[in-house]
Amino acid sequence: MGHIGKFVKLAAGIFNTHSRQADGRGEIFCAHAALCGADRETVRALIDSATADRCLEILQERRLQEPVLASLLGAIQVRLDRRTGEGARAGAVLFSNQYGPLGMTRGAKEILTAWKQNT
Repeated sequence: MGHIGKFVKLAAGIFNTHSRQADGRGEIFCAHAALCGADRETVRALIDSATADRCLEILQERRLQEPVLASLLGAIQVRLDRRTGEGARAGAVLFSNQYGPLGMTRGAKEILTAWKQNT
């Protein structure tokens, strides 16, 4: 479970999420927004955003938040699967201090389902 400002970096394969090591949050939001049909104005607004919450606000205003989050969650799951290999299951749950729970990857859903069945 992590804040979107940290975990968005996982979608690009950045696992050291400390800002001293790597950032790219805006660029990652831009790439996934463009894949989901965002126009140039939206992409420019995203790249100029100082925070992940501002990116979410822009995406919400343009009715792109849901598809972009789905795209990001899919990419995060792919990166987690590559990192953990066949021997372990991994997933991610995203939240924002401003917007609350944002979603979870397929792996997180599978882990939660298995946990609920065993309790």
